[in-house]
Amino acid sequence: MLVAQEKVPSDKISGDPKKNKSGDKMEGNWEYIAAAYLILVIVGVILGLSQKITVYRNFNDLTLCFATILVPEVFIQISSFFSTEFLQKFTVILMVVIEIGLILYIAYQTYIDNKDILSTMIAFFTKIPLAILFIVNLLEFVAPSGKTYKERMKNRKGALAWLLLLTPLIYNLVRDKEGIFNPFNYMKSRGFR
Repeated sequence: MLVAQEKVPSDKISGDPKKNKSGDKMEGNWEYIAAAYLILVIVGVILGLSQKITVYRNFNDLTLCFATILVPEVFIQISSFFSTEFLQKFTVILMVVIEIGLILYIAYQTYIDNKDILSTMIAFFTKIPLAILFIVNLLEFVAPSGKTYKERMKNRKGALAWLLLLTPLIYNLVRDKEGIFNPFNYMKSRGFR
C-alpha cells in the first residue's frame, strides 16, 4: 500500500533555529532577553555602588535574599524524606507559599528603601540574581559537582573565582553594615579582630 507523503522544505526540518522559519518566534529572542537582563543587573550594580539606589539595606536584607534560593533547597530535601504523596505535595505547597511571601516582603522592603518604582525594580532585579549566584557558587565551592576528582576540582576553582568576584561586590552593595547576620559581629564573637 502506497501512502502519499508531503514534501517538507529542508529549512523547516533543520535543527538550526536560525534556519527554521516555522519555529517558535521566542527561540532566537532568549539571547536578547538575557542580554537585556544582564545590562539591567550591571546598571543596578553601578547605581548601587554609587549610592543612587539601595540594593541591600543591611545584612538582614542580604540574608533574606540568600533565603530565596535556600528555602526551596531545604524544602526539597525535607520532602524527599516523606513517603506519602500527600506530605510531599503539602511540603511543595508550603515551600511555594513561603517563597512567594519572602519575595513579596523583599520587594516591599526594596520599595521602602528606594521610594520610587523604577529604582525599586532595578534594585530588586539586581539583588535577587546576585544573591542566588553567590549562594549557588558557595554551595558549589563547599560541595562541588562532578564525577571525577578533576571535574570536582575544576568546578570548585570556578566557584571560587565567582566568589572572589561577588563577595566584595555584594559587600559594597550593602548600605548599612549592620544587622543580626553581620559577618563582622560573628567574627568578633569568635575572637577575630
